[in-house]
Amino acid sequence: MNEDGTLDVGHLEMAEVLRRLYNASGPVGMGRVHFTPGDLTLEQAQKLIDERMAKLPDLFAKVPGIDQENYIRRHALHFDYLQGRVMKINLAERRDLSVRLYDRDNGAGAAARALGIETKEAG
Repeated sequence: MNEDGTLDVGHLEMAEVLRRLYNASGPVGMGRVHFTPGDLTLEQAQKLIDERMAKLPDLFAKVPGIDQENYIRRHALHFDYLQGRVMKINLAERRDLSVRLYDRDNGAGAAARALGIETKEAG
């Protein structure tokens, strides 16, 4: 992990990043109420991403003047909790995926291990 709590995930497809982090995460707090056991497949991860992106044209039509590029970068692919699992990631961050909150809730170095990324601490 970089000193700023980020990982470079540009070499991985977005759906693969979501799948790996989801499968390595667990429920925290009220997430236990919505927890869905079992792993997420690559196809399911891609479907979740596609569904979020498909909603954007309607949103942009309803909110005139919205900075679309900024909205997509900051919000469209942000996953806070997913089926009860704590995620706290924004997949729009391809070169600098912030994993500090993911690691806070899933354990130090959890994101790097899930993604198969060697870090300075690990290597």
